Amino acid sequence: IPVEEIGADEIRRLWPIAETGDVIAGILSPSDGRVSASDLCASLIRGACNKGVRVFEDTPVSGFRIENGRIAGVHTPAGSITCEAVVLCGGLWSRELAALAGVSAPLYACEHLALITKPFEGIYPGMPILGDHDGGMYIRDEGGGLMVGCFEPNARPVDMQDLPKDFSFDLLAENWQQFEPVMGGAMHRIPALESAQVRMLLNGPESFTQDNAFLLGEAPELGGFFMCCGMNSVGVASAGGAGSTHDPPRVDAK
Repeated sequence: IPVEEIGADEIRRLWPIAETGDVIAGILSPSDGRVSASDLCASLIRGACNKGVRVFEDTPVSGFRIENGRIAGVHTPAGSITCEAVVLCGGLWSRELAALAGVSAPLYACEHLALITKPFEGIYPGMPILGDHDGGMYIRDEGGGLMVGCFEPNARPVDMQDLPKDFSFDLLAENWQQFEPVMGGAMHRIPALESAQVRMLLNGPESFTQDNAFLLGEAPELGGFFMCCGMNSVGVASAGGAGSTHDPPRVDAK
């Protein structure tokens, strides 16, 4: 991935609304970009279905069949699927699902916060994503306004028992107290945020691991049980490499 070191003057040209008086230099990745998560998922599903994959929505996993120390099937309320391999991509629910197969998945849900503002002067489409890692935040344009996302050092855990079983594409209650330390740093970096109008404070649960590394590969406890979870909020960016890391046996649904 091409990267280049740039000085404060170039940062100010790319981000005219940013405070750069305390900045020495930055790293620019010109090919960095973003995708629409919903469009990406729809494309992947469409491509997989064109190759014969069958997708079952609203079908919870109730258990696994294990034979001779290897995965042999998946149980659901709608019936069982015989298979030679399972790939666990259960996001928040991966720990609970892995436990059904006797596999340890040490990942935990935390609140993941992002502030979205209404449009204001100085924002233009396609601004490079501004990463202020000392402040634990990233800032980018979003719908004409700004999004300030954060990875605060003292994240607030989410008890999975507090989430409804059908929790999907939903949000948690706004938590301004948790976001307040990050907001102070954001207003320093982007002074215009002090007078910007807030559209919403996103608060969604995200799964994280203790060492910030993925759970990726075949589980040591169970043959044919592959992990692809605990992505620590960088799953889309890492998807290509994660998907090509292992080539599990072909799975035939019966």
